[in-house]
Amino acid sequence: MTDRSGRRARVPAVVLAAALAAVAAFAPASRAAPAAPPPSLAAASRDLFGVVALAPFAPPTLAMPARRRLLPVVAVRATYGVTPPRTAVAAGASLPVAGAPRRQRAYALRLAGGVLYLVGPWPARARATVGADGSFGLTVRGRGQTLSVFSDSACVGCALGAGAPYFWPLAGALHRQYGAPRPRTLAVDRLRAWLTVRYPQARVATFGMRVAGGQVALGFVDAAMRYDRLGGLVFGATWTGPAALAGVGAAELAVVRASLDGGGRPRG
Repeated sequence: MTDRSGRRARVPAVVLAAALAAVAAFAPASRAAPAAPPPSLAAASRDLFGVVALAPFAPPTLAMPARRRLLPVVAVRATYGVTPPRTAVAAGASLPVAGAPRRQRAYALRLAGGVLYLVGPWPARARATVGADGSFGLTVRGRGQTLSVFSDSACVGCALGAGAPYFWPLAGALHRQYGAPRPRTLAVDRLRAWLTVRYPQARVATFGMRVAGGQVALGFVDAAMRYDRLGGLVFGATWTGPAALAGVGAAELAVVRASLDGGGRPRG
């Protein structure tokens, strides 16, 4: 800035300071990342998701990929609470996929109500436990990724317990019917500073979070309390892996939901 004589005029320090303060007032404030959750909430996160949430991340949309591929099938080794079913497993399964098909396989779990086919990373190790009541848990771990799937049984109390951390109606029903303490805050809401939770449908929750090791965890819980294709009332899944592969994980979760969501009746 110059005066009438052409000489550079000095801006008084107080004026310059006021101008900088005015600019800073309208500048977007930077959001500091939240600190790690305290031990009690870290334990709650581990109980709900199997990992400790450290920062929010976009949840999966559960939209099915448009592309389908014929994938080789890997039969899952499972521990059964009853005599294992002898259902035949196909050599290949056509399933929606995202990412490189050569790095994925269709994993087949024999259940009393049929064979469940899911997409997971390859190479990987797959293990499952199937209860006498029809509930099951399945884990596929490989290539730095983990896909964990669960389906509850037709036991109403068990299903309410699985869905209560996410949904007030189920928390209330668990309190009224089984005498469980009614929480002041849902378990998942206590972790809102470290994860993102959305409700795309009634009694369907999706979640996303950053976790240790530079990875992310995505998942969903479907607690519509209607029988799924295999007879359970509540089911869900969690995928953990590198953030760069979050789209692959979201597609695998969508296949899980489509494979289980049948609105059927329990078999047996």
